Amino acid sequence: MDAIDRVANEFSTVIPMVGHVGDGNLHPTLIKSLADGGLQNLKKAKREIYKEALKLGGTMTAEHGVGKIRIPEIDMFLNKKELELMRGIKKVFDPNGILNQGCAIK
Repeated sequence: MDAIDRVANEFSTVIPMVGHVGDGNLHPTLIKSLADGGLQNLKKAKREIYKEALKLGGTMTAEHGVGKIRIPEIDMFLNKKELELMRGIKKVFDPNGILNQGCAIK
């Protein structure tokens, strides 16, 4: 929580959180005006939060999928071999590539 507060202050944003107290999953939601470079600052703030999660042994997504919004940062959490393994598993269950099109595991 201290790291989230530090990131919020550094990027002049508000980061309310919801989560699952029982298993320690936090879901920070970055809120900032998109004017005057706000979107770029949000992306930088998101990466800082991910770095803090990594330091604590966490992940970028907990029980949720990577989806489309986290694809640019997936390399922070998964190496090439892990991605290849996941793609192989997806190919077994989705040989025609029709499920979850455009998401992280293609």
